[in-house]
Amino acid sequence: MPRIQIDNLIIFGDSMSDIGNKAATGLGGFANTVGLMQVNELGRFSDGKNWTDFVWEWAGGLSMFRGADPFDEESTAKKESVAATVVHRSLTVDSNEDSGFGRPITYVNYAEGGAMGASDRPSTGLGTFRQQVLRFRAELTRCPLSGTTLFIIWFGLNDLVTNKRDPATMKQVVLEMFGLIRELHIATAGQGHFLLINLPDPADAARYAKKKTEKLVWGFTKGAMSFNALLAEFVGAANPNHFRLVDMFTALKMINASLDRNHLTAGAQAGRVPVNYPHVGPLPAPPLVPGPPIPRLAPPPSSPHARSKPFVAVDAPRVSYRYAPLPPTPVATSDKAHPTQAVYRLMAREIARNIVGRYELGKLSQSIECRGVEPEADAA
Repeated sequence: MPRIQIDNLIIFGDSMSDIGNKAATGLGGFANTVGLMQVNELGRFSDGKNWTDFVWEWAGGLSMFRGADPFDEESTAKKESVAATVVHRSLTVDSNEDSGFGRPITYVNYAEGGAMGASDRPSTGLGTFRQQVLRFRAELTRCPLSGTTLFIIWFGLNDLVTNKRDPATMKQVVLEMFGLIRELHIATAGQGHFLLINLPDPADAARYAKKKTEKLVWGFTKGAMSFNALLAEFVGAANPNHFRLVDMFTALKMINASLDRNHLTAGAQAGRVPVNYPHVGPLPAPPLVPGPPIPRLAPPPSSPHARSKPFVAVDAPRVSYRYAPLPPTPVATSDKAHPTQAVYRLMAREIARNIVGRYELGKLSQSIECRGVEPEADAA
């Protein structure tokens, strides 16, 4: 079956997917300033990019992480990067900017840090999936979409962990999410497709790593597993040609079990790490360190040098040098709650490979990250 061509990509979610929506709010800016939340200077809950940035770039979109314009004295990397991001935080005629796919693709990311899947337990500072859908629908009336839309939806951690929802009531979150998905399906005249992502184990977060057996944290784990089972049940009962489920719970378990292979280390960064923007001009060379010794070989007997009396230090090895290897990256930022860019990249790979199993999003199926993934047969 040929892949379904995607014309519009819309993302709903929480801090794991946020590209600056929370930080742009007054409450978010205040919370970041006083240490109630932590984002980098581009509004990501990361030391750099998050998974959405990688998927966008692998699909052919121009990176939102830009270097300064060397011919503009007022230009900075941050200014250029913020300007490239803003057009994708709301639905406008410019939301297909920089798609670089050979044809325009509209990309909008409504995800906001702290957002919950359900709205029946409101809490200060925590938005909801419903609010994001209402915003999308309002913008949709002013800027209608054409063609096929892929919605990527990821909620649940804030319901469970931040808002301390009773794990036994996580079914209410799934029910409300699917009610809103039904609204999105109607709003896009049946042209909507839905990729849902289940919850990772909260106990695997750096802040809970040493508390996995405590009652509260074990409750989070049970709540995530219950939510994931319900989500899988609902997705399984939906139209299989319009729904896919990404098993992030298992994917992150596998990542945590193979840290060395992925050049990662357990724990969190010691402090905030500056964003690594694209560099214009020569890069500084990394330090040199001694490499493996290169043995000196005696000259062959036929060589005139063999008769020169002292051939110095035949057995003494010569010293070689190499660039110092980069240290492994911690799995979490210094807030101990969110992944580092290196982990987000691995998460993005899992999501991207699920996308191309059914859909053609720009050039994503041609990315090296998706090599070997064949389109699935029509479930009908």
